[in-house]
Amino acid sequence: YEALSWCWGKAAANQVLRIHNGYGVFGLRISSNLKNALRALRGTTGVRRLWIDAVCINQQDVRERNQQVARMDKIYGHASNVCIWLGEGDEDSKLALDFIKENLSNAWEFDSLIQDPKKAKHWGALISLMKRPWFSRRWVVQEISLSPRGGTLYCGRESIPWQEFSDAVSLLVEVETATRRLSDMLKVDETFRYIPDFVGDISSLGASLLVYTTSSLFHSSAGGARTPLSSLEHLVCRLSMFEVTQPRDTIYALLAISTDTRPSGSEQVQPSMAGKHTTTSAPRARLTKNLYTVDYKLPVVDVFKDFVEFCIRNGDPVRALDIICRPWAPALIDSHEEKEYSHRGPPPPPPPPGYIFLPSWISDLRGAAFEMEQHPTAGLRMERQNADPLVGMPDASRNRNYSAAGNVVLDPMRLKFVRWNSEASNYPRYSMFVPGFILDTVSSVEHPASNGNIPYRWLAAGRWLNTEQNPPDEFWRTLVADRGSMGRNAPSYFRRACKETMRFKPTNISAKGGYLDVKTLINDGGCTIVATFLRRVQEVIWNRSLMRTKRHHLGLVRDDVRPGFKICILYGCSVPVILEEISKEAYEISAERQKRRIEPRPTYYRLFGECYVHGMMSGEAIAFQHRNQIPTQVFDIR
Repeated sequence: YEALSWCWGKAAANQVLRIHNGYGVFGLRISSNLKNALRALRGTTGVRRLWIDAVCINQQDVRERNQQVARMDKIYGHASNVCIWLGEGDEDSKLALDFIKENLSNAWEFDSLIQDPKKAKHWGALISLMKRPWFSRRWVVQEISLSPRGGTLYCGRESIPWQEFSDAVSLLVEVETATRRLSDMLKVDETFRYIPDFVGDISSLGASLLVYTTSSLFHSSAGGARTPLSSLEHLVCRLSMFEVTQPRDTIYALLAISTDTRPSGSEQVQPSMAGKHTTTSAPRARLTKNLYTVDYKLPVVDVFKDFVEFCIRNGDPVRALDIICRPWAPALIDSHEEKEYSHRGPPPPPPPPGYIFLPSWISDLRGAAFEMEQHPTAGLRMERQNADPLVGMPDASRNRNYSAAGNVVLDPMRLKFVRWNSEASNYPRYSMFVPGFILDTVSSVEHPASNGNIPYRWLAAGRWLNTEQNPPDEFWRTLVADRGSMGRNAPSYFRRACKETMRFKPTNISAKGGYLDVKTLINDGGCTIVATFLRRVQEVIWNRSLMRTKRHHLGLVRDDVRPGFKICILYGCSVPVILEEISKEAYEISAERQKRRIEPRPTYYRLFGECYVHGMMSGEAIAFQHRNQIPTQVFDIR
């Protein structure tokens, strides 16, 4: 059999697939995209056996879905071929696939092809193909990675081996990123010159990211055996820009390709008779080192909580809590079973019926550095929306960026999750109890660095009053979070580069309250040193705010942090975090008193993400705690 990899999308299932069996013919509703795929792929000379998730899994039977999702590694791994359906073909898609087959197989000709004006239309067609929605799906990462033969890519009736397409995309990204030759050629072509940023950053296209990702997930031995290279936490966070329709699949779609999980169905499925479908209560997800239970009956908040707990208990104990600072969860959850949303800012009014709030320690994708966006002309591409997480990626092969808690590890016996039932919602809410201490308090907060531009008022807040002199150490180091690229120490020339940026004074910073246009300086400034420095600045400050603490430390915080919020060190977290103390409602205190049989504290904390505090990122906070005898406390974070 062959397995189909396709894009479900949000289109209604308004087509009918007629299925014949021994009892007659019955209809199954499918989407137009799937119907088109079946028409294009069906055999013309004989039977073609296709495994298709929407047809071969009873989507209404949760038990069956649990079991079948846990078998995806076998289904796609044992298929004779994976059929990748990009959608209906057109003149451009045929031109693109023919171009790859006829021209791009010869690497020696690649440099001349990418500069040939006669091939502009062909390159444009290939780039358009790379912007199709299939490339943004999270499930396809697993489906392509598990196929030992790579699969075949179909667009209408045209097809090409996945490996050929993948090689062409890799070559294009490599050459264009290094030389920008294709961009320069298309800018003067009559067809594309009026489409702004048609090529853009080609490495950020969904197809480019997918090709890079699938080529780096496994290690292949000389004997052909393939070994996963990444943990589940690493995959979920690294692939956050790839989309899912069902929020639980944020995690479930990657279980089969991680180093530390093996998917398992929550219960066995018995053959069901037509009209006799039944469901039973599913047990709670079981979390062990190698077994991770797939259970679509669990509320989404339970699935997400279990993932966070799995990461904490299986991670490096010195930075196990970094997962609460690393954006990974869908910000808005909307399914036919439940609706959930999270929030930032002060506690909102009770949610409307059918909605719940996710705990603040489940970091959602509104805080992610990048997201996929569909542009009218530029197509589907990844664009920066926030600064990079200070905690970096959970990659054991690299040193951690920071060590704010020194070598103090999280004691797993002191980590607790408590499930509450809210009067305002039928869905559960959670507290996470973790030890740490209050280091400082936010005193003042400046305007955020919108789109990575430096607000002019930051200079005064950073005590750089005379730009003819060198910037204060704490200021320029805070702008880059005291690091260069790849987590290395900040190079010493960054100080000079920071001073040089002030030589450029566009009109928009002449008045108090303006900003320094960083993007313009990078693209048009003509200084490599300044551009390198400012690219790092954008990675750090994008939509963050500059703050000063009561103990006079300079730092960076999320744009919704306010004066009075607490700066805390949590044991097992590599960076400081911001917590807001909130008074509990009377009904919450009463419920806790009954549940825990002890007198509850009158307040709890809400997490407002990670922060940078200059001079407190490498264990100095622990020394400060000891000198000042600051007691350890257990934070109830909700």
